[in-house]
Amino acid sequence: MMSALAKELGVSVIPVREAIRRLEAESLITAMPHRSVVVADVRLDELHEIYDLRRLIEGETVVKAASAYSDDDLVTIDEAMARLLDADPEDLDGDFWDAHKAFHWAVLGPAMDPWRQRLLWQLWQGAERYHRMFTLVFGSLSEAHTEHKHLAESAHGRDPEQMLAILTAHLQRTESTVAAGYVASMNRGAMDGSSAGGEATGSPGRRKVGRG
Repeated sequence: MMSALAKELGVSVIPVREAIRRLEAESLITAMPHRSVVVADVRLDELHEIYDLRRLIEGETVVKAASAYSDDDLVTIDEAMARLLDADPEDLDGDFWDAHKAFHWAVLGPAMDPWRQRLLWQLWQGAERYHRMFTLVFGSLSEAHTEHKHLAESAHGRDPEQMLAILTAHLQRTESTVAAGYVASMNRGAMDGSSAGGEATGSPGRRKVGRG
């Protein structure tokens, strides 16, 4: 129950409800009607499906965007890049993830129509929980930022083929990093389960969070 969680944390129910709403919006938890909410499950096959679709949709979108950039669009991309570089990935307020999303959105923006926005928003929400769990632990932030810089620089050249190549490579590397982190976590969990005499599972266990 939210009231019990609020009492345990020493706060009112309002911030607890808002925190749960935000976690649900970011696909980090799954709400069950009239029941508790659980931490969203993570599956390797879902990860690959998400990135297959992202490469398809974002690839086509960036090709269209490359030839449509205005000078103002390029300023927006540069400002988003600067914000991303300044953001602290350890910031619990989530500014790093907001900045990351804003940068990619700025790159794709000129070719975004309502349907692409809806589809990509869902895919990004699905991908982000994998990012938060595995990318910063198993990946290289400096490598990711180098790719982001190359993408921003290529936008100024308005070269569709170059932008497609850079974005595709970036998404492929990110997918590989997250998948490797997932596998490493599963292997570690299996080892911990074996050493403790427990049963290892194929996916992280679900944790229940009380919901009123």
